[in-house]
Amino acid sequence: MNATIAPELVFSAVAGLGNWTRTGVELTAEVDYRSYTWTVVISPSTSGELPTARIAGRSASGSTEPLDITAPLRTTLDLMDAAADALGY
Repeated sequence: MNATIAPELVFSAVAGLGNWTRTGVELTAEVDYRSYTWTVVISPSTSGELPTARIAGRSASGSTEPLDITAPLRTTLDLMDAAADALGY
């Protein structure tokens, strides 16, 4: 699985269609996009830093590829809003 992707398209898909869940202190979403299931995680702030959203991985055809692609701050904030709306906060 080495197809090139534009991370902003995955983040946009997750913001609009993601299935959000709370896993401990993180928010996690999965979305099907371009033949993959993508996992995006929003981690809480630590030590005064801002929260971060990242693409944690993708899977297809029984194979999983770990990733660590961090979203820009504006995208992280948009994803936090999407997660809050989806989870009813």
